[in-house]
Amino acid sequence: MFKVKEDACIACEACLYYCPMGAISIKDNRAHIDQDECVECALCQRAGNTPGLFKTPCSSFCPAGIDVPRYIQFIAEGKPEAALAVVREKIPFPAICGLVCFHPCEARCARSQVDEAVAIRMLKRFAWEHGSRGFQPRPKVAPASGKRVAIIGSGPAGLTAAYYLARLGHAVTVFEAQPEPGGMMMLAIPEYRLPKEVIRAEIKEIEEAGVEIKTNTRIDSVDRLFQEGYHAVFIATGAQQGQRMGTKGEDGPRVMQAVSFLRKVKLGDKVKVGSRVAVIGGGNSAIDAARTALRLGAEEVTIFYRRSQEEMPATAEEFEEALAEGVKFRYLAAPSRILSSDEKKVEIEFVRTSLEEPDESGRRRPRPIEGSEFVLRFDSVIVAIGQRPEVSRQFNLPTAQSGAIQVDWDTLATAREGVFAGGDVVTGPASIIEAISAGRQGAISIDKYLGGDGDISEVLAPAEEAVIPPEEVRGKRRPPMPKLSVEQRVRNFRQVELGYSPEMAREEAKRCLRCDLKERNCIIFEPSPWPRAIRNHFSQPGVPHETTGIAGRGTEEMKTNDVTGRFRRGWVGLGLDVGRPGVGTRLRDVEILTQALAKLGVQFEAKNPITMMMEDPRTGKLREDILNEKVMSCVVEALFPIEKLEEVLRGLREATAEVNTVVSVCAINRADPDGTYPLRRKLDQLGIPYYINGKQNAGLGRPLAEKA
Repeated sequence: MFKVKEDACIACEACLYYCPMGAISIKDNRAHIDQDECVECALCQRAGNTPGLFKTPCSSFCPAGIDVPRYIQFIAEGKPEAALAVVREKIPFPAICGLVCFHPCEARCARSQVDEAVAIRMLKRFAWEHGSRGFQPRPKVAPASGKRVAIIGSGPAGLTAAYYLARLGHAVTVFEAQPEPGGMMMLAIPEYRLPKEVIRAEIKEIEEAGVEIKTNTRIDSVDRLFQEGYHAVFIATGAQQGQRMGTKGEDGPRVMQAVSFLRKVKLGDKVKVGSRVAVIGGGNSAIDAARTALRLGAEEVTIFYRRSQEEMPATAEEFEEALAEGVKFRYLAAPSRILSSDEKKVEIEFVRTSLEEPDESGRRRPRPIEGSEFVLRFDSVIVAIGQRPEVSRQFNLPTAQSGAIQVDWDTLATAREGVFAGGDVVTGPASIIEAISAGRQGAISIDKYLGGDGDISEVLAPAEEAVIPPEEVRGKRRPPMPKLSVEQRVRNFRQVELGYSPEMAREEAKRCLRCDLKERNCIIFEPSPWPRAIRNHFSQPGVPHETTGIAGRGTEEMKTNDVTGRFRRGWVGLGLDVGRPGVGTRLRDVEILTQALAKLGVQFEAKNPITMMMEDPRTGKLREDILNEKVMSCVVEALFPIEKLEEVLRGLREATAEVNTVVSVCAINRADPDGTYPLRRKLDQLGIPYYINGKQNAGLGRPLAEKA
């Protein structure tokens, strides 16, 4: 059988793509093989032993598909310009992602299994900071198509779609309701994490690619855009409406939504929070609101979260920065009602919670503890429990209960002809990199809709020279990101992270294991004393098959009209599934098996196609004219007394050693009157491994009521 070598598996998923049976899954960052589904075709082993066959886990888990090992390699070689070019091949916002991406790639970095994940986001920032001067964008721009596209919303999804559509030759106009483009990047991410000048610089490059951006322009009607001559519309208005707590008193003057609070601060409005501030929520917006409140002069900021720290959706680094700056956390506490709220104070009642079974989000569900209420007073309360899309009814588009626009997930097409949507307005609050991915897909789909081929691929970086994968030196952890001290930053909005030096970046880049170039030998084969997988199917007598409705007649593995209904008690029905998935088998190999079975004295099933191809079922010899033919798979079926079980299986073991294909063995027999199976007892007695009840024929069996 094939097994995963756990210390070599990096969960790259190459084996998943290669397995034709769907027998492999990823659990707990490791591949797992379902032995009941595996047919031992060895294609998974080939995938694990072929360097460069599939993307690395980090690239696979980047929603935009950035070639992470390639740009890190260029940094290791002291070529930040080339590294930046690799990043720009997939996203138009390398600086923004280098500063605030939530880096799902790092969670799947193979280096984390050695010591600590490579600092992929920080290296992306380095590529932007140190490669921008030498990198000159050279995007291919197609001839003008004569088609006009309207983009509603200038967040990362809308601007990404606009950039790629402009490159494809379409005339693109972005409509933004706010006075400045950038969406939630510009309005909701604090200056100390993402400076406005960085956003403006990257938006300027998108404008230079030919995109027109109209600010202070709210669009409520798609029909009007079509009337004005636009051929397609992409809606990317985000999820900017704060979720309400649903408690009495939350409309008070000292209760604020995190989205509006952060927007006012980012736009330079004066916001007074007072000395004591409560923040309700556990995501990055809650952390941003808490750290922002400190910078506005609050002396004490407490985040209340109804679950435990483990369930907090905020990133670990944001959580740690908030702790360092003095933000307090109170877990397992939820607001139950606001008792009073005036211009100066808010009195809020909380209830303690306990955690039960996980809900649809995978986190444990909080349950209020009766009689555990307590009351606290604050100068301000900031609500950060989530956001939802706000879609104009005049768009006339079907929306989900959450307010999100419903789309075809493959194309992002809505129910209206020529109207597409993507980003948070479709998914609900997500991340910048996920919005960028949606923008890329939107551009692809719209270009195809307008008659193009949807090809937005770019080659901006030079070819990579031969690389020798580094040794896995353990204990070499990433260098900490240089930062302003807490004293230097907590009362202002200066950028906290200072960036890697060239020396630090090169050393960190050299920690990349280049697992895409290694022969991992992550799947091993352990020979069994018996031919391939012996699958013995025992069924509940008299229970109809859920698909066919037949009880006691035929199995999908055996593929005969009447096998289980014909053989007597004390006999075994044998089915050999022959053929390597995706490759097939030659009938000459099948003949080796049938002749071996004939010598063992089995009775071939007369109605089976392979039996009908035999010159003589007594010898198992197939017709000479078909021996060189190739089939994707076939099934050999036979019957024999249970006393011959060991002899037959040993004979098959010898025969399978002579064939260049995959043989899966299925054995079935009738139950005794007491409901037990002689075949199972015999296999246990002989010590032969087996798997009970294949999924295809669960429920098949000969009714007990019928006599032999």
